Amino acid sequence: MFVSPDSDPPRARLWELLRLCGGRPARVLRHAGVCIGPPRGRRRASVTYLSEKWLLDSVARHEVCAFENYLLRP
Repeated sequence: MFVSPDSDPPRARLWELLRLCGGRPARVLRHAGVCIGPPRGRRRASVTYLSEKWLLDSVARHEVCAFENYLLRP
């Protein structure tokens, strides 16, 4: 899972949250299947782009939320 540098809350906070929940954030987008936050440049077809709210809601609900309601559209 990759966290966009342009994410809000800030990337460092989301990385910390991911790690606390057992996740392993990717340092580069090409190593991830999911991107949290707005993408920079061209979108990769193999990556699912989600709102930061997906991560926050998943933590708050203690379950992985479905992607459908959090997809970032081009």
